[in-house]
This record gives sequence, C-alpha cells and structure tokens, in this order.
Amino acid sequence: MKMTDQPVFNTTGLPPKAKLALKLLRDNPSVSPREALIDADIQTLPSQVFILREAGFDIRGKRLLNPITKTRYIRYSLGDNHADHRVTSRPMPVDRSEPLQGEFDYAIA
Repeated sequence: MKMTDQPVFNTTGLPPKAKLALKLLRDNPSVSPREALIDADIQTLPSQVFILREAGFDIRGKRLLNPITKTRYIRYSLGDNHADHRVTSRPMPVDRSEPLQGEFDYAIA
C-alpha cells in the first residue's frame, strides 16, 4: 500500500444530515442555508457545519447581506486545502475580515 500526502477520513460517526451537508459542500464552491434547504432538505446547515468543524473539517464562512431583504446570512465553503480532508479538530472561525455588503442602520458586534 502506497502512502500519500492526502489524509484519510472516516465519516462513519457523522449524523446523516452532516454527511449530506459535507457532500453538498464538496459538490459546490459554496452553499447558503437557503440552498441547503432547497437542494438537500437540510434545515439546520449552521448546526451541521458545527458538527463537521468539531469532527475536524476545515469549513469557512463568509458573512453576507441579501441586497433585497437585507437579511444577514453566511455562505459556507470548504477550506483552501480541501479535496476530501479534515485538517484540524478545532472549529474554524467565520471570516469576519470583510465587512458585510449593504447598508446598516445599526452596529454589528
């Protein structure tokens, strides 16, 4: 058996919806909670992302603002070094380096 630099991942301990969320993230450049609901019937994408992060998957989040409804949401994507890997056992923080798109009448903490 040849050893490679690519880590081996076991997803057997993950709940079914978390596995489905991981598949959705692998198949798409990024996913919003609404897309997860419509495309995969995942009603709790942030919860599934939390489970995947706890399992060590590198999942990034970008905070955005819907230009029509002015609703804030997060688009999730696999980290840059992701093909089929888990890289850490610590959750990855949401990317807060870029401001939200749109105008606000209130401050965001």
